[in-house]
Amino acid sequence: MIEPQSSRGWVSSPLKLTSLKLTQLKLIPFIVLGGVVFVVNSHTNLNYLFRGYFTLLEAQIGILVLYFLMTKLTKKPKKNS
Repeated sequence: MIEPQSSRGWVSSPLKLTSLKLTQLKLIPFIVLGGVVFVVNSHTNLNYLFRGYFTLLEAQIGILVLYFLMTKLTKKPKKNS
């Protein structure tokens, strides 16, 4: 991976690579959701208008569920001092 050039030359920071990997891991549930919506809609025998509305409805509900699950799973417990 090519990093921006600083005054000392090319710099590769492990911190930047770690944050990039964490960002990529956060996208995996949404990619899986897209695959599930695609597979479910591929096997329905609906009119194309209903299939479009069904796809939008599935995507919206799926994104909301994923959002609440991810916030619940990534919530850090508060320290009582």
